[in-house]
Amino acid sequence: MEPLSRVLIVDDDEVCRIILYQVLYKLGYEVSMVNNGHEALLLLHEQDFQAVFTDVEMPEMTGLELLREIRTGLGRWSFPVFMVTSLNDEKTKLEASELTVAGFITKPFTSVDIAQAIKQAMPS
Repeated sequence: MEPLSRVLIVDDDEVCRIILYQVLYKLGYEVSMVNNGHEALLLLHEQDFQAVFTDVEMPEMTGLELLREIRTGLGRWSFPVFMVTSLNDEKTKLEASELTVAGFITKPFTSVDIAQAIKQAMPS
């Protein structure tokens, strides 16, 4: 699998989007951002991404609903999807694992947390 280069951030919280953007940009990735899962799906159909970082709790479409659509919808994309959340809900983790989530990143996070999650999901 090729290294990540273009990633999508999906989060309804502007502050979280900006912080995650800054971390990923400093790690060398080209980053796009959207506010919710519906916007993410539209962008995923228009552009190629190597990974998605999504919040779990969002209005209109949750991160789990987005992950389900990514894995089973019309696109059926296989790139890694990372859940960024402050939740520690085992039911959510189990459901996301069944949908092949690449990893969970707990808020608040550091650049090291993001880099480690990417490294674990993309072994060399």
